[in-house]
Amino acid sequence: MADLAQAFPQNQEWFSVEEAANYLRVSKRTIYSWAGQRLLRAHRTPKAGLLRFKRNDLDAVLTTDSAGDQNLVHGTDDPVLTELWGNKADAAYDKL
Repeated sequence: MADLAQAFPQNQEWFSVEEAANYLRVSKRTIYSWAGQRLLRAHRTPKAGLLRFKRNDLDAVLTTDSAGDQNLVHGTDDPVLTELWGNKADAAYDKL
């Protein structure tokens, strides 16, 4: 968690999709999915309609039961999931 503190200043309140994905260590596809399912609260910018996320909403996802009363599983928790999610075919979705 120490490297995240350096990558994202403590006073940074709002995150883009890419920043949110990096902060939570998930793909951008996952961020879009969670936002679409309302598992992660998203806000839109007034003119461009871009998705933005508040730090406290991102932090809430890291706690158990915060995303729709589901326990979130990260690829780093399970070597099989790491292999499945860390493949080159899946990497294309990270560029969306």
